[in-house]
Amino acid sequence: MQAGNVGGDITLNIGAPTSLTSTGVVPTPPNRVVPRPELSDRLVDKLLSDEDDDVVALVGVAGAGGFGKTTLAAAVCRQERVLRQFPDGVLWVTLGEQVQEADLAGKINDLTVRVSGHRPLLTDPEQAGQHLGAILDNAECLLVVDDVWRASQLAPFLHGGRSCRRLVTTRMRDVLPTGTAQVAVDAMTPQQARTVLSEGLPASSDKAWEPLLARTGGWPVLMTLANRAVRKYLQRGLPVPEATKRVGDRLAAKGPTALDITNANQRSLAVAATVEVSLSLLAEENHHLLERFLELAVFPEDAVIPQRTLEVFWGHTAGLDDDDVEQLCMQLDDLSLVQGYSLNATPRLQLHDVIGDYLRHRAGLRLTYYHRSLLDAHRAELTRTNGTTAWWELPRSEPYLWRTLSHHLHHADRNEELDTTVCNIRWLLAVLHRDGPAAVENDLAHVNAPLGAALRRVITQNAHLLAPVEPDNALAATLLSRLHGYSDLTDYVAAAITAVPGPYLSSVWPLPDTPHPALQRVLTGHPEPVITTAISPDGTWLATGSEDGTVRLWSAEGASIATLHGHSHSVMAVVISPDGTWLASASSDRTIRLWEGDGTPIGALTGHTRGVMAVAISPDSTWLATGSEDRTVRLWSAEGAPIATLHGHSHAVTAVSISPDGTWLAAGSHYGAVRTWSSDGSHLATLTGHTGRVTAVSISPDGTWLATSSYDGSVRRWSSDGSHLATLTGHTDWVTAVSISPDGTWLATSSYDGSVRRWSSDGTHLATLTGHTGKVTAVSISFDGTWLVTGSEDCTVRRWTVGGTETATLTSHTSTITTMAISPDGNWLATGSDEGTVYRWANNGSLVATLTGHTGKVTAVSISLDGTWLVTGSEDCTVRRWTVGGTETATLTSHTSTITTMAISPDGNWLATGSEDRTVRLWSSDGAPIAALTDHTDAVTAVAISPDGTWLATASRDRTVRLWESDGTPIAILTGHFNGVTSVAISPDGTWLASGSNDRSARLWHREGNHIATLTGHTKRVTTVKISPDSRWLATGSDDGTVRRWASDGTPISTVADHSSRVTALEISPDDSWLASTGHDRIVRLWSQKKDMCVSALRVDADPVGAGWLPGSSECAVAGTAGPYVFRIIT
Repeated sequence: MQAGNVGGDITLNIGAPTSLTSTGVVPTPPNRVVPRPELSDRLVDKLLSDEDDDVVALVGVAGAGGFGKTTLAAAVCRQERVLRQFPDGVLWVTLGEQVQEADLAGKINDLTVRVSGHRPLLTDPEQAGQHLGAILDNAECLLVVDDVWRASQLAPFLHGGRSCRRLVTTRMRDVLPTGTAQVAVDAMTPQQARTVLSEGLPASSDKAWEPLLARTGGWPVLMTLANRAVRKYLQRGLPVPEATKRVGDRLAAKGPTALDITNANQRSLAVAATVEVSLSLLAEENHHLLERFLELAVFPEDAVIPQRTLEVFWGHTAGLDDDDVEQLCMQLDDLSLVQGYSLNATPRLQLHDVIGDYLRHRAGLRLTYYHRSLLDAHRAELTRTNGTTAWWELPRSEPYLWRTLSHHLHHADRNEELDTTVCNIRWLLAVLHRDGPAAVENDLAHVNAPLGAALRRVITQNAHLLAPVEPDNALAATLLSRLHGYSDLTDYVAAAITAVPGPYLSSVWPLPDTPHPALQRVLTGHPEPVITTAISPDGTWLATGSEDGTVRLWSAEGASIATLHGHSHSVMAVVISPDGTWLASASSDRTIRLWEGDGTPIGALTGHTRGVMAVAISPDSTWLATGSEDRTVRLWSAEGAPIATLHGHSHAVTAVSISPDGTWLAAGSHYGAVRTWSSDGSHLATLTGHTGRVTAVSISPDGTWLATSSYDGSVRRWSSDGSHLATLTGHTDWVTAVSISPDGTWLATSSYDGSVRRWSSDGTHLATLTGHTGKVTAVSISFDGTWLVTGSEDCTVRRWTVGGTETATLTSHTSTITTMAISPDGNWLATGSDEGTVYRWANNGSLVATLTGHTGKVTAVSISLDGTWLVTGSEDCTVRRWTVGGTETATLTSHTSTITTMAISPDGNWLATGSEDRTVRLWSSDGAPIAALTDHTDAVTAVAISPDGTWLATASRDRTVRLWESDGTPIAILTGHFNGVTSVAISPDGTWLASGSNDRSARLWHREGNHIATLTGHTKRVTTVKISPDSRWLATGSDDGTVRRWASDGTPISTVADHSSRVTALEISPDDSWLASTGHDRIVRLWSQKKDMCVSALRVDADPVGAGWLPGSSECAVAGTAGPYVFRIIT
């Protein structure tokens, strides 16, 4: 069964029969089931009905606890008619009153594992539900959500799964969506009740059962208990009439004489009385059996209790051996004091929640003692150091405590131990490996200490990075790196580093991609840059538009709701109607599309003759305005009928906004002007001042002023009559959007400089939000003013709280990092960015110099061997020479196209630069031209200078490598590659060189130019080639994601690293011990030459573009698009 592109091929099946509820598997109805056709037939009919046209088809089974909702649902799921209707099977999940937040997400993730084989890294239930829904979109299956207590528990299961039906059991009818088809489960009929009461007993007159019928009220759970009590008396010689009378009398003594099942208090009394009868029989056989049963109060609602757990528990409290435990479980099952007992491959027991409630009530203050006893039973099997139990040493296969330890520690009043254990790095890592970040969040929610909140914040913000990575210690390296740089976690990280065994990479500098404290969550899904965002008036959902041509709807919590297809080109603007019932999107395909709030298409508006860049909806939701590259603004009715066309702009209309009272509108244009019109089309004013394209217009809530943003890098405030009020400056690149808060006291702006800024309405800067790894293209403020969302060219949407402060992270680059170089002594490094700025950093991470002068992206940086000067190349076609203090000493201007590569000679007397202009140029160290090497016929991609500085090698897209004397005299042309050459490296001993190519191969050559070997094995282009310091081997990286090692004669040695996407950088340590690689999968991998294997890895949250080793071979630096990382090898 194909389920779209999310989960691949998945097969759903009912699974092996079991009498218990495990996630994904339908519980087998007990052997003693009385048919209730008046309920089951109605339920099947509703499940199979095709009258429900809703996207989410849902049937509810509602009734009080113990009336058979779960039994009914499980029996129906086994009916042949149902199985035929749902050929992809039945999925079952049981919730319960206490399941919420991260624990709920974990339950949903468990279902996802069952159907796809992979556990998602989702800690938010809405996101987890959407992911599951996407996998199930084409699955013809029945999803059963059992024991739902709150609407918030059910909501995540209502996403996607368009071909699924949902069956929900609940005690709370109001959790079901309005209009849900329901089957009410209440008392059994008198005949059904007699059948239950008399099951397994000799025939007797109906009169014998009358007292028990009255006192059990047709309540299945009570009648089953009463039946077992009667059967026990029969085993002791009493006839049926006497046995029923004995049980009836004992019920009358403590319970209601005639049970009104609609009365909750009477139900509680009846449960207690009925259970007491069974307990008295249990105590008569063996007093300790009663105590063992009462100890079951320790287990949470709906818990599946492995027999192994009971063996440890009861072995500790009563010295029972495994056989004793098995016998006791069977006795409890015989008395129906438990819901089920299974002796399959993993024996387990489960309590009915009605019985569990009774046990917890009866336990009273002893419940704390029971929790402590359970913990002590398991504690005995673990190491204890200084009084601390090493709970993280639980066997990975331990079936129960991994997910419930924090629950039991909390209820045992062991809060200090809870805090210590759950916050211990070894416990965090063990749970992450076993159950993912949702389980860690759930544990940390029990912690009252500030450390717990700090750790939970880090886990939540970085959950998308915390998937297991090979090798096993990579997850530890990633988590430790994400914890680095928080002032309140400094001591914790220092202690954690010593507790985690090496080797692994540990952060030395604060991470440049550390989440801003205002960041709440990251929304991923668009495969192309996000252009526009909008938030619904009630703040419960949002919409985004992208270059991928789609509009996506999300819940406010970040879960994807729907993807809206229809546009054939980029979506340039999206807006939600003030009444929240529909939305409009504008596209460069020249159309505006209208959609219902759930994503259902309404229609398309055509008339513009070029791309539509902007759209706004009137306050009463009855009309809309659009702006287009055809230089017009058009007004339309909400039904799509044209109303008017407004002319006046002489260039493309790029922004439009309607006043809060709907009486006027404003539109900005590509040439910088803003024009205002009355809603009838009369021109009011023209606002001039911007010197670049106007990207957005926002009108204040009271309609007295407006704000505009522009490619000129500024935001301007105007009065509604067109008077200029203020200019807000601070962004260092184009300002792409502006949004005014609902109370009009502040505004937010986004920019190509990668930041979002908040300003007071008078222009005072309030805060800067950083974190996007690409240009920020959109910003929207929620209608209560407490949060905002942003969109970016990094393809993500981010949600932020309002009022956050800036982090103390290394984010001095305001745009994407493109290149990096490390000084030979390792005391500093330099990075360049696509904004043209170069920064120099000390080895402690502090900024020591800013180099400005380039007017285009910096493409290359090289540092002299003595570390006293550096050179940089740029898309502005220049090469610039700088002192380490940042003073520019020369500008080299002979190239006519982008500089692609450069190298400085070992003696520092000259340098070589390559360009897309097909030339290599040689320069003296003071910038004087030496020679122009013009033999390449396509762009030069790489240059390398020999160790003795007497010759150089250059590579080109013309498929050749050329060798030259240091004065520019040609030596040789190396041919053989049949596609462009991407890289070249010269061995440290100067006797051979290697080249990599788009033809998927690397080639080895003698220094004179003779071919040595062709290295084949990569399945995509070779992007980088590096030679070891001893010249005995080399490594190649490829777009196929692999790093391969080869001997210097071309013999393959090994494949040492597997990235899931292209390799972006590769560096060998100076002592030849380590190899570091980075990939577009955002993973840094560390390979050991001695072990010939990858020994550690970690994830970062930005694309790595370069790497290098510091002297001493214990630290490496990685250039990421968000900034530089420095890692130390912990051994």
